[in-house]
Amino acid sequence: MAENINKPSTLQIRGNPKADCIEWIDGLKIFLIAAGLEQVGDKRKIALLINMIGEDGHSHELIKHFTCADTEEKNKYKIVVKKFQDYCTRVKNIIVERFNFNNAVQKYGETFESFLTELRNKASMCEFGVLHEGLISDRIVCGIKGKALQKRLLQESNLALRDCVEIRIHSGRAK
Repeated sequence: MAENINKPSTLQIRGNPKADCIEWIDGLKIFLIAAGLEQVGDKRKIALLINMIGEDGHSHELIKHFTCADTEEKNKYKIVVKKFQDYCTRVKNIIVERFNFNNAVQKYGETFESFLTELRNKASMCEFGVLHEGLISDRIVCGIKGKALQKRLLQESNLALRDCVEIRIHSGRAK
């Protein structure tokens, strides 16, 4: 009977690793129920999980290295699934994080301080390294709503993040 049931496709992490993983695990659960496999032993379900994740996910190596309290935990399906979901939650897609950062603009009515905090939070996910503060400055200049402040910032030949904040403070603008 299981031959006529659609298996979940191999796991593909795209824009949101956590959501992609949860959606895929939900598809696996549906498959196990539809195929009459929800009552099989944990070892078999773990083997199905590893097999269906696919080689691109390096699932066997990944699951083999999960930290468990004892060997018995590594053989419990629910624990392995939870560890796998935890792993996917920590995975991030740098290009998506950078896309979100680079498209951030100050919203109507948003204060400069709130916009700066949003940029700092987004930048912290981007792994910019030594460019971190300079890219935040660039994003402020490109995304700020106040055109007078933007024009003032553009007059600086070597604009640092601290300069953006000081110029904003001296401009007396609330946005």
